[in-house]
Amino acid sequence: MPDSLEHRFTEFLKSLPDSEWLDTPEFFFPPGIRKADFLLHGRKIVAELKTVTTDQQPKIDRRLEKHVEEAGIVVFGTVASTQLFRDPDESDRFHHKIVRDITRNTEEMCRSANDQIIQTSQHLGIDAAGLLIILNENIVVLDPGVVAYRVCEYLNKKPRNIDYCLLVFESHEVSSDGIRQNQMLAIRACSTAGHLADGYLDLLMRRWAEHNGAEYIRQQTQDPSAITYHSKC
Repeated sequence: MPDSLEHRFTEFLKSLPDSEWLDTPEFFFPPGIRKADFLLHGRKIVAELKTVTTDQQPKIDRRLEKHVEEAGIVVFGTVASTQLFRDPDESDRFHHKIVRDITRNTEEMCRSANDQIIQTSQHLGIDAAGLLIILNENIVVLDPGVVAYRVCEYLNKKPRNIDYCLLVFESHEVSSDGIRQNQMLAIRACSTAGHLADGYLDLLMRRWAEHNGAEYIRQQTQDPSAITYHSKC
């Protein structure tokens, strides 16, 4: 059975020359201290990994079933969810609720990682940038644009100690010039402009692509949802 994305990415980070894994015996964290996973870039970055593990499709199905029942709609065959609404504004509101439902766990990941980054930095007495890495191996209903939108919402709140978020989604591919490319997708969802770690994050993404024998395609945008993503399942 192939190793999970979480295992492979953890081993990848452990192999980097400028990486320190915080689960090694040399680091002691007293009970009650919520530690992060890695120190990177010569301790300039505290990184925490989170993995998407729960399929969110049942949440969508339950909300759609409730709407169909309440509206007295009879559906024959398969129809697009937008066809269940006469009013486009009502359809937009409904889909916004779905997005909030399926990304609620994303916000919880952000809050948890933020707490771990703060406590790790304080315990070790370092002043470092905070990096959240979200891994998605096969949950196709959560595309990178949707998750990035929710992450950016969280990072716009202050105070917070997450300066960057990397999304590593093997569940999706990205289109470039109309062609689906790079089976490994790593995007920088949000960052603090002009930060000293900017160059390192680009290098990290390039190394991950090379590690997997994939081409590194760099696309920069202020709106992650503007990129076209395709589920691989």
